[in-house]
Amino acid sequence: MNNNFNAESFFKFKALFDAAMDGAASGAAGRSGITQRQARLLSDLFYRGEGVPAEALERRGFSSEAEKLVSLKMAQIDRDGLLTLTGRGKIAGKSVCSAQEKFLEELLKKISPEEAFIISGAAEKISSLLREEAQNINKNHG
Repeated sequence: MNNNFNAESFFKFKALFDAAMDGAASGAAGRSGITQRQARLLSDLFYRGEGVPAEALERRGFSSEAEKLVSLKMAQIDRDGLLTLTGRGKIAGKSVCSAQEKFLEELLKKISPEEAFIISGAAEKISSLLREEAQNINKNHG
């Protein structure tokens, strides 16, 4: 299958998307007293709705951000070694995510309903494939 959207295109898109989301979250991050990188981790935890293994954060290069969120009492490491949001972290996470959602909603107004439908379908398919891959990795390494 000849597809113009290849790995390089995807990673360029991801870099632009991450930068835009960081920018959208910067005001909320500043009001919460955290950096954009800490806000990215907070947002990930908020949307995930469940804890993340601390060693996974270390592999992704987010251990210092996790430590800072713990020191600010926005997150905690539970007895299973999972980083989870506290009540304070959920409030800050909601603020960061609301800013990101507002930015994205404005951006999506600039594309046609047909384009939005195609993007939504592709995102759902990729998300499903990523969940399957993550489950396979966990089975084989767990």
